[in-house]
Order: sequence, then structure tokens, then C-alpha cells
Amino acid sequence: VDNDYSRKVETLDDLIESQTNHYLYTNGRAVVHTIVQAVLAFGGWELVPWILSLMMIGTLIALIFYCYPGKMRENPLPWVLAAVVWLMMFPSPDGAFWRFIFAMNYLYPMLLCLVFFMIFRRLREGKRCHVAIAAIVAFLTGWSQEGVSVPLSGAMLIYLIVRWNKVNRNMIITVIALWLGTLLLLVAPGNFVKVTNLRVTTFEGIRNVAMDWFNLMLLWVPLFWVEVTVCAAAFVADRKRSLLLVKEYD
Repeated sequence: VDNDYSRKVETLDDLIESQTNHYLYTNGRAVVHTIVQAVLAFGGWELVPWILSLMMIGTLIALIFYCYPGKMRENPLPWVLAAVVWLMMFPSPDGAFWRFIFAMNYLYPMLLCLVFFMIFRRLREGKRCHVAIAAIVAFLTGWSQEGVSVPLSGAMLIYLIVRWNKVNRNMIITVIALWLGTLLLLVAPGNFVKVTNLRVTTFEGIRNVAMDWFNLMLLWVPLFWVEVTVCAAAFVADRKRSLLLVKEYD
């Protein structure tokens, strides 16, 4: 493998070669890193702030639309609280925000995860949603970042078991697509090469990887608290409708 990191990605062939090597020798986050590398290679650093801004706005909008139905979205309170909590819950000694609030490779799985939730809800409620689009979003969500896809895949397994009598075919197809994406992420040869390079036993390697996954999942806990804040704002703004909303949540 050519580990000359001074080489610049200039063509599509360079991008494919780089991310193939990344998948084979580093880790399985090929989709996320392909997007990041493509933006940097073909768009330049000048494009990055614009894309990050759009992704942050998109994530906040998806969060509100997921947690706050119908006309309740017209109330400014949840929007303000979500934005404040989103920006202030991630303090870091070396900067204003944690790296995963302004890094493209972390915003991407956050946004996809919320879109997946909204699509899955539509499937669950029997509303119109093309199953091919649902499967593609689910697959890309699974093949994004293990801090998102591993716990989400486990949660979907539990959901299918508990709610099996209410599960339809499109929901099953979507969850299978999620699992396939997660599988491609986890079985990447680069994950095992990384363990081998650490010169540890197989048991120690599995333990280290498991701890890495656990720590990554903890990083996503603040996103849960942002959702709690939005729901709390909804409760303050319209208590009666919020109680009806809570009854609809699984």
C-alpha cells in the first residue's frame, strides 16, 4: 500500500484508490470519508464552511420536524432552544465546539440518522414513502459511523422483535438495508488490520474495539438531550398536544 499522504487527490481515480485503501487498511467509514475527501479535493477549503453550515441547518430542521409535528413547528421556542442547546452542549478545551458538531464526517451520520427516523415513522404509519428511497437512506445510515449505526441497528432489531405484529414489509426491507450498511462498515478489512497493527491478542483487540464503539456511542448522547429539550419546549408551548404526541411515540 502506498502510504504517501503527501499525494493530492486530483481525479476520480485518485479518490477511488484512496478510499479503497482506506477501507482495506484503516477502517470501514468509506462512504463518509469519500464525501469529505471529494469536497476537499474538488471543491476546496472555501466550500467547506458553506457545506457545514447547510448540514448544521439541515440537522436542526430534521430534529425539529422529527420531534415537533404539524403547526407546532410554527412556535419559535423549540427552534431557539434546540439551536442554543445544540451549540452550547459541546464545550471543548481547544475550541468552541466539539469536533463532531462542525466536522462533516460527524454531521453527515447525524443528519442521515434523523432522516432515517422520519422515513421509518412514515413507513410505520403506512404513509406514502418509496421503499427504494427508504432502503437507500437506511443503507447509507448503516454505512456511515459506528457510533450511530451499531446502536441504531440493535435498536431496530429490538423494535422488530417487540412490535413484530405491527411490522410491514417495507419496514423490514428498510431495516435489512440498514443492517447491510452496518455490516459493510464493521467487516471492513481495515478494522482487523488496525487491530493487528496494535500488536495485541485477539481478545484484547475485540475488547479495545468494543470499548471504542462504546465510547463513540456515548458521544452521541448529547443528540438525545437536544431531542429532550425540543420535546420539553413542545410541552411548555402546548401541553395538551404534546401529551398526545408522547402517546404516539414508541
